[in-house]
Amino acid sequence: TDNLVPFPCIPWQIQGNYVDFVVEVESLGDPSKIVSGSTEITKSPDRLLIAEYIAEFMDAAGILKEGFSFQAGAGGTSLAFIPFLKEKMKSKGVKARFVRGGSTKYLVELLEEGLTDYILDGQTFDLEGVRSMRENPNHIMTSPFISYNYHGKGNIASMVDAAILGATEVDVNFNANVVTHSDGYLLHGIGGWQNCLFSKCTILAVPSFRDRIPIIVDEVTTLCGPGELIDVIITERGTTFGYNNLVVDMRSIPIMKDFGFPVVIDATHSVQTPGAGGEKSGGDSRFAPYIAKAGVAVGADGVFMEVHENPDRALSDGPNSLPLSKLPSLIKELLSIYSIVQGGKQ
Repeated sequence: TDNLVPFPCIPWQIQGNYVDFVVEVESLGDPSKIVSGSTEITKSPDRLLIAEYIAEFMDAAGILKEGFSFQAGAGGTSLAFIPFLKEKMKSKGVKARFVRGGSTKYLVELLEEGLTDYILDGQTFDLEGVRSMRENPNHIMTSPFISYNYHGKGNIASMVDAAILGATEVDVNFNANVVTHSDGYLLHGIGGWQNCLFSKCTILAVPSFRDRIPIIVDEVTTLCGPGELIDVIITERGTTFGYNNLVVDMRSIPIMKDFGFPVVIDATHSVQTPGAGGEKSGGDSRFAPYIAKAGVAVGADGVFMEVHENPDRALSDGPNSLPLSKLPSLIKELLSIYSIVQGGKQ
């Protein structure tokens, strides 16, 4: 160390039983070089567009609300979304309860402008983070061996509302690679990337291409994160939703009707979340009526629905089944919509 102080050293972050020797040296590296290129906001127009999309998605998805939390990676695009998010937080009057770091100057700005109560630090990536950790008691030291210990009582990974990360490759099943490029050569260590995948909404911010090499591929070169844990992929060309969500494209109904046959929409299987129930599928029946009404509105000739008097006791597909008590009123709404679409005909 080049910073030997009289006992006790405060904050006390490393217990003495983990230290075998203390060796004092005149100088320990060059502090001005603590910032690496990866911890600077990207200047690429495409990457900045991705960053803006992230903030827009978090707002549209309802994540951006009072007391929310997020974790941002240290990559240029993952950092770049924070200024966009900050403006939305200000305009909506929303404050985060905590943000998860590696601290960077961009997270520090949120703390110092009163837009978050705390930064939960695992490390710091730049000198502004170092300064703020020294001066601001609302930096809370955390250990990945506790806060990311999936089997431990102190695990907070699943409490984070959104984790925004990068990747070197993502495949069509949402599996992600973060340590190699398509040539298989190792780029760097994986760091804490995998630990963040247990957030409530894991977002990967990636360009469609890097140096003319596609990032969205059929199968990743190195599997670092399974698609089941990744919810959203955001590129400069748009957004797609996760592996365990079935997203209904209503355009398919008029496309199929062009073949000259009646089209029936399956409103309850459309709200399944395959594999989300562990050994069985999950689902969210709240959205089934919306799928049914939207389907009829764009021309569906019929609606298929699984209905049960008590979905919680259903032997199959209970999570996406419509309660029987809600069926009569929904049928009336569907018939009204169908009549409008058909020009007043029943």
